[in-house]
Amino acid sequence: MINEQGTSIKKLPLTSDYVFKRIFGQEENKEALKDFLESILKINLEKIEINNPELPKDFYDSKYGMLDLKVTLDNQIIVNVEMQVQNQHNIEQRSIQQII
Repeated sequence: MINEQGTSIKKLPLTSDYVFKRIFGQEENKEALKDFLESILKINLEKIEINNPELPKDFYDSKYGMLDLKVTLDNQIIVNVEMQVQNQHNIEQRSIQQII
């Protein structure tokens, strides 16, 4: 794509982690994220809250983590929203399940 000044512009895809986080991780785009989650999860949501995506270390030797998005659905369910472009068949190893 060429802009008005004749300079070539490369568009980043929505599947880019940076673009995904910049669009859906912003408070002003919360309604777009809500619509996105409703369409994927096939549920109706009353409210969503965008949380801090940082996963602090629980123990000295544990691993620090950073999620693409961490979202609370209807004040009760916390979900990890990750953009994955290609299936690496390792989601179980990468996921942490916690029962509260």
